Amino acid sequence: MSTLAEARGLPRGEHRAEESLAAPTGASRFELAGAFVIVRDIHITRPAGRTPPARTTAPAGRLRLRFRRPLPGPRHFLEHYAIERAACFNRPRELSVALFDVDRFHEFNELLSPRAADEVLGCVADVIAEVTRDIGLVVRYEGDRFLSSWPGTGETAAVELAERILLAARACPVLEATVHRPVELRVGLVTCDPRVTSSAHAVLERARAALSHCKLHQEQRVTAWSAIRQLSGAVPGTSLDPLDQAAASFGRIRAQLHEMGEQSTRALVAAVEAKDPFTSRHSTTVAQHADALGRRLRLSPRQGMVLQQAAVLHDVGKIGVPDAILTKPGPLTDEEFLVVQRHPRTAMDILGHLPGLRAALPLILHHHERFDGQGYPDGLAGERIPFGARILAVADSMDAMLSRRSYKDAYSVDRVIDELRAGAGRQFDPIVARAGVEHLRLSGTASRAAGGQAV
Repeated sequence: MSTLAEARGLPRGEHRAEESLAAPTGASRFELAGAFVIVRDIHITRPAGRTPPARTTAPAGRLRLRFRRPLPGPRHFLEHYAIERAACFNRPRELSVALFDVDRFHEFNELLSPRAADEVLGCVADVIAEVTRDIGLVVRYEGDRFLSSWPGTGETAAVELAERILLAARACPVLEATVHRPVELRVGLVTCDPRVTSSAHAVLERARAALSHCKLHQEQRVTAWSAIRQLSGAVPGTSLDPLDQAAASFGRIRAQLHEMGEQSTRALVAAVEAKDPFTSRHSTTVAQHADALGRRLRLSPRQGMVLQQAAVLHDVGKIGVPDAILTKPGPLTDEEFLVVQRHPRTAMDILGHLPGLRAALPLILHHHERFDGQGYPDGLAGERIPFGARILAVADSMDAMLSRRSYKDAYSVDRVIDELRAGAGRQFDPIVARAGVEHLRLSGTASRAAGGQAV
């Protein structure tokens, strides 16, 4: 197969990059007289004797990354849309635009490292570019968001294409220590007739509104603008009509408030964890374990979202526990343990007025209950304990055992497995304990083959 340079008549080793700016001209919206096009051509010649770097082969089991090159910015989409609109007057066709967002991207920075977070963005860019290679344009929109334009693609086909990208993104190789965090994307999708929707900014506005709606409804992964318009009763027009603008603005405001709430709670969690250096990032790690258990136990997307909220905030009440008790190297006295036992109630006092956390509050309140009824604060037993709280109890205990604390060293994975088996039916729900054992056994970190009797 010839290279791009050879196809354009260039010698091997020479490459050409082009930037273009186009704008249609016409007497009216539906009459095209012509187009102004400006093309900037950059001709790069590799110095003689220099060979390109050898390609590396991805390790077995990892997604092969093909591109890993800088993507153009959003200005290129504006130019691309102008060209597509000009072409549509001669050959009418639909255009679909997808705005991708990496879900809970901050966790890659907090749980892993900034370098791992950059790897995630590079992998997502590669996935989108590979799946849409023969279809359209991919640009880096902002932060952890990417924009892709698919000329000639209707809404049904665009949704299927977005789902393929979501599935491929989950295979991105993000694995560090015992924590596996799949890459999840959310997509706001717009399908339009460029002859009618004259403004690329209007398309972007609709894509952002669709993405905001998607992020607010955790069970959704792809949200089309047409679905929002049907819900709001908006009338199609040449651009965003007042109702569309109001819906889009409302969606952005809700998304901003949601993000502000997340930032506030993360700051509160950070304040709690700063009290004890041994529990740094404890809440984030518990959330990772809870997510793995929830998937293994086949929770619904809504139940999984509530479990994640509770896992991140489960120790907020410890803000009221004195540092001397939290960091005490030896056993607690009865009086000190009573102070610690108050932290679930303290969490209710702090979080109880937030309507967005209503479903997560019972899990936070009861995550220290025991299956045999000997836990706190209410001594609930068995099925009376909310199922999410039973999952959170196992996830919390797993991280506590795997981590070094002021009063103990970290347990090995094998010992944690033994403790989960021993506590099944007493401290832990047997079903959840079994899921925890399976999760640890399959994590690939156990130092020996786990051949004992299942819980």
